[in-house]
Amino acid sequence: VENLDTLGARAVGTGWLGRAREELDGLEPCEEHAWLEIWEAHCAFLIHRDLDAAREHLAAGLALAREHEFREAGVFGSGLEGLMLVAEGRIRDGLRRLDRATTAAGSGELRSVETIGQAYCYVLRGCEQVHDFERAAEWLDRAVEVSRRLRVAYFESYCRRHYVILHLWRGAW
Repeated sequence: VENLDTLGARAVGTGWLGRAREELDGLEPCEEHAWLEIWEAHCAFLIHRDLDAAREHLAAGLALAREHEFREAGVFGSGLEGLMLVAEGRIRDGLRRLDRATTAAGSGELRSVETIGQAYCYVLRGCEQVHDFERAAEWLDRAVEVSRRLRVAYFESYCRRHYVILHLWRGAW
């Protein structure tokens, strides 16, 4: 997904997702199935702009996460679902879902730094889309606290684009 999401290498990223699907075909449902569906939803929505495919993959991933209690995948998918709701114009529901997912991500109950970071990314994207900069500022401050607690500089460096947007909004260029 890094190839698709960050590096813009669509063929390589799509190849890896396809390979993952092949490797999982025929296996009993496991957490990797939920993750693959949710990552496919992420890519369909944010990269390919295919809302129908994103909904289909997300529903499958969240169903697996709920049925088998895959907490991390469920939080990750819930954040994506919130972002999709915001994009569809269901702003109040979307922001609530984003707030809940990000609260879970930052509470210390999750172990994956990527899940935690992506939850913050989703909420910040959603806030920016609807110009809710006060909410974004609160979450960005929390992201910095969490990154320091986890000793991960990733959040502070990756979230710089969010800092710029917030500084422009605050008139603190």
